[in-house]
Amino acid sequence: MSLFITQDKLKLIKKFSLPLILSLIWVLMLGCALGCTDDARSRLEKLEVGTIELPSGNKLKVYVAQSIPQQKRGLSGLSPEQFLDNESMLFPGNKNQIRQFWMPETHFDLDIFFLSKDLYVLDVHRNLTHFPHAEPKEKIPLSKAVYSRHVLEVRSSSPLAKEIQPGMLLKWTGDSRLLQIKSGTHPEQ
Repeated sequence: MSLFITQDKLKLIKKFSLPLILSLIWVLMLGCALGCTDDARSRLEKLEVGTIELPSGNKLKVYVAQSIPQQKRGLSGLSPEQFLDNESMLFPGNKNQIRQFWMPETHFDLDIFFLSKDLYVLDVHRNLTHFPHAEPKEKIPLSKAVYSRHVLEVRSSSPLAKEIQPGMLLKWTGDSRLLQIKSGTHPEQ
């Protein structure tokens, strides 16, 4: 066997190497796209879930952001197709305090509902503008600051969000322990 590369061998190497290399790159990129990214919807589906019933009888599916990391991440990174009009995210608190939310890396506007311990709607911030970036921090939209226990986020486009008004009592149907967290609340900017 000869170690010398002839012109014919060089042509064969060139002919098959480029497509092979491009195929390998494509396979690696596809694998990373499928397995290496932070799929926001799968992150959301790992949260515990409950239901909030409105006085009309309509129901919202509620993803509960219990831990501090879950609350910090919130709905960031979700595309409009990944968060439906009948879905919401609850940020439970363990005490009443001033709560204010901000919208980094969000891709749809939200209605923010400030709730008492018993899910009485204390105040509403409608149509808080989405902000698809993490920077500059000073441009990230902030909700109003409201003294409350829990906060519920629903897409502004949701007909269910439009039903919820201050003074309304919502009904939680789910594990009651999900309305409590050990310490801390959703951080402000």
